[in-house]
Amino acid sequence: MPPFGPMSPDLPQHGHDGLVLARNCYAGVLGYEPIKAPTAITSALPATWRGGGAFQGTGGNTALLAAAAAGLYTLTSSAATLVHAVATTTQWFFAQFGDLVIGTHGGAPVKFTLTAGTGAALGGSPPSASMVAVARDFVGLAGNSAATTTFYWSAINNAEGWTVGSNQADIQVIPDDGPITGIAGGDFFTVFQGTAISVFEYVGSPIVFSYRKVVRGIGAVCQGTIGQHGRQTFFYSRRGFYKFVDGEVVPIGRNRVDRTFRTTYSMSEIEANIRCTVDPERSLVIWSMPDRLWIYNFDNERWSEVYVPGIVGISNGATASVTLETIAVTYPSIEDVPGSLDDPVWRGGEPMLLIAKTDNILYSFGSSSNLEATFRLPKLEQYPGRETHVYNTRLVGDPVSATVAIDCQARMGDVAVNVTSTDLKANGDVPIRASGRYLQPTITLGAGTVWTSIQGFDMETTPGGRQ
Repeated sequence: MPPFGPMSPDLPQHGHDGLVLARNCYAGVLGYEPIKAPTAITSALPATWRGGGAFQGTGGNTALLAAAAAGLYTLTSSAATLVHAVATTTQWFFAQFGDLVIGTHGGAPVKFTLTAGTGAALGGSPPSASMVAVARDFVGLAGNSAATTTFYWSAINNAEGWTVGSNQADIQVIPDDGPITGIAGGDFFTVFQGTAISVFEYVGSPIVFSYRKVVRGIGAVCQGTIGQHGRQTFFYSRRGFYKFVDGEVVPIGRNRVDRTFRTTYSMSEIEANIRCTVDPERSLVIWSMPDRLWIYNFDNERWSEVYVPGIVGISNGATASVTLETIAVTYPSIEDVPGSLDDPVWRGGEPMLLIAKTDNILYSFGSSSNLEATFRLPKLEQYPGRETHVYNTRLVGDPVSATVAIDCQARMGDVAVNVTSTDLKANGDVPIRASGRYLQPTITLGAGTVWTSIQGFDMETTPGGRQ
């Protein structure tokens, strides 16, 4: 029984062992695993979501921040509270520095103080910026519309120290390869341009950060394409999806999804809408576009996609802190409370993924019900030059119900004849009768179907006459 191969819609529809489509699932250690249906967890923002995420302070409590047209909000299940007013029409990006969350949107940077739960303009007269990252003890900014090739960094261990030459705060103009398009942090700053990548490494005074251009010819399209996990920085270039690790760029979408992604969206659509986040628990990098998520597992190097109408963006999230009042409602008797009231579980902070939709509500994939999943194989020619007669198919996995459909063709250009069966037996067989020289199976696991993994699909066949 051949296992499902990697999703590779860029390849021809015939002659490979991958999948044409793996939808509403992700590639995991058990094969392809389900995506849960979205569940609303916040009240509605008053306008379109433009960025945000969950951030945890040194005290352990979390804050869920979201940006919209009027400014920066905190979000709970019952209210969206404006904490800093500023009119914007652009995407926001955030980075955490201690108990400060710093947000950029193209104008003056904004701070949210986690310990106080308040928002304000970032102090120290920082430059206007549309990008932010944190490396070591410094905050980095870029995307000043009046200085598009300039990278700024703060004073050491002071997110509100921006006087050049004071306490190691400084700037660096990059004279070639055009405007800065994205930045990432960590042990050093990685600065992207459209066709180049530079590394800024801390060396101390008087230089502070020494920079060198390590890649030419490849860069990031915009800040929204960049996601980071450990030493790996993932991004989308005009040449496709890549990861940057240890000074090298490695293609991750070539002959898989690059061509499909490029032909699905215009560059202006990508720059306006794309958002990237990382799910470290499942080793996933996720890029969101309207109605769709493009998912890459960086451990097994496999792609999949999620289709949910109304998606406008994705961000990291975390479970909320639980108050004593909430515990009292959930557990009327103290004897029913699992564990101690001092248990860290009540503080929240457990990671989750959040999606924003066109109704301006944030959702998690926290439902108990699975989304409808679809797996489409390429066109198979079991017996070259002859018809194939199918009399049974079999799923390798644990779904309790499924639909198997087979498109049958004598020639690749013919209109396909579709044969469908929904009769999944207890032994995993799906009996079906189909004939054709080229057969393209599609397996659908309906919404709400109970399953945890699926690894493959097989057809029991006999050869027919020559054509």
